[in-house]
Parts: sequence; structure tokens; C-alpha cells
Amino acid sequence: MDEKKVKVIRDWPVPKSTTEVGSFHGLPTFHRRFIRNFSSLVAPITNCLKKKCSVLWAEVTEVAFTLIKDKLTNALILAFPNFENI
Repeated sequence: MDEKKVKVIRDWPVPKSTTEVGSFHGLPTFHRRFIRNFSSLVAPITNCLKKKCSVLWAEVTEVAFTLIKDKLTNALILAFPNFENI
């Protein structure tokens, strides 16, 4: 992963308006197939867009925001299984 792009995601500020929430929401939505249980994780942010609750950035939404940033910046390592130890 490109460290410059990872740093941008890690340093993404907490959204202050509905437009900023929508901008952030678009980023993980584009990469949703790489995030397990995506719809459950992003649900608080999606609800915030529907209810226009950007002023009421709740703790649940903050946890979802942090978790999604973490999922986007930590790549999984894929390897072939070692069947010799079985």
C-alpha cells in the first residue's frame, strides 16, 4: 500500500457537515468488497446521512468512523497454507 495514501486516510478529520460525511462515506463504499461486514460497520455513518445528523456525531458513529479508517489502512496478508505441519 502507498504510505502517502494510507496517511491521508489515517489523518482524515471528523466530518463536521453532511457534505463531509458524504465525502468520507464514498471512500469506504468504493472499497466495500474488501471490507468484511461492510454494511454493518458503516451503518451509523449511513444513518447519519439519512437523518442529516452531522451535528450529532454520536459515540457509535465515532467508533464506526475509526474502525472503517482502520480497515482501510491495514492490508491483509495472503499466503498459501502450509500442509506439512498438519
